[in-house]
Amino acid sequence: MAVLVPMDCDGDGGLELSDLPDDMLAYILDHLKDTRAAARTSVLSRRWRNLWARIPRLFFRNQQLHDSSHVSDALAAHTARVAAAVKLLYVISPYSATPDATASWLRVAAPLVSGELRFRNRSLVPVGTLIQELGEEMVEKRGILELPCFPKATVIWLSLGFLGLSLPPSGVFAALRELHLEYVQLHGDFTLDDVMMPFLEELVICRARGFANLTIKLKPLIRMNLREIWGLVRLNAVVPGLKNLWVHLCLYSRNPSSVCIDAEELEELSWLAWYDPGFVKFNEMPYLRMVTAPAVFPYGGELKVELNQNCQKFLELFSRIHSLMLVVAITPVSASSSSGSLHDHKLLLSGCICC
Repeated sequence: MAVLVPMDCDGDGGLELSDLPDDMLAYILDHLKDTRAAARTSVLSRRWRNLWARIPRLFFRNQQLHDSSHVSDALAAHTARVAAAVKLLYVISPYSATPDATASWLRVAAPLVSGELRFRNRSLVPVGTLIQELGEEMVEKRGILELPCFPKATVIWLSLGFLGLSLPPSGVFAALRELHLEYVQLHGDFTLDDVMMPFLEELVICRARGFANLTIKLKPLIRMNLREIWGLVRLNAVVPGLKNLWVHLCLYSRNPSSVCIDAEELEELSWLAWYDPGFVKFNEMPYLRMVTAPAVFPYGGELKVELNQNCQKFLELFSRIHSLMLVVAITPVSASSSSGSLHDHKLLLSGCICC
């Protein structure tokens, strides 16, 4: 952002920081991306006392596992000093924050955030470790966090480090347009519907575990991305306005109960997952233009034939489409992995065919 500096401010062409207007000073504090540091400027003078409260984006780093009172106190102080909307609240916990400590600041934040809420738990844990935990039979129980209702938030992005999550029993996320959940532990059934989220347009659930049944009934939903959801056996999606659907490395169990997807307006479908017409049902998709099919394996062990039949059955769904993306997996398959799941193979080559 360019700033025009008067050359005769103090006789020598200089401009002191305190000569800047309040809005400009608040803009500078905002770009510190550290709300505690911005708040400490209050000691400089009376003029600076409330400047930090003009900042529309709040950033906190919570080092304490069991205590997040400084986040709650800062949110309350921000609201008390200036009735400014919180356009972004970003909280990072380097270590595994407890559900109670997290819920305490979320309850304070819920009525204040009118833009984005972002929370990243266990930020110091390497991604490789989190991916390994995704497939472990026994994973450390970190408790369950109940997400309060955010009536004015437009985006909620939660990376929970496998902290448990449940939705509030009541309330409406009236302004929510995007919901992103990753590294999350669910417990059994999980339902998202129009009653709670009437205007949700984008849903991403990535690297999650603990699901059994996932039910999605969202009329305004446009984009849905389900990726690496461990243990999912039943999916029921009624999403009549959906345009883009990605399902990657989910439903790799060969005996899921049922998958039913009602998405009449769908234009792009990417299905890198197990497919069997006996349990996966799609409704008519007359506007479908681009399809990504399950992987093809030209080389490999006994599993190769079954996986290739999986792709063939999927392609038989479509009599005519505009573009087809075929993913070809080329990798040696050892005897020890020949009976493994889709996760044992590395996808190395892709190609596009226009029909």
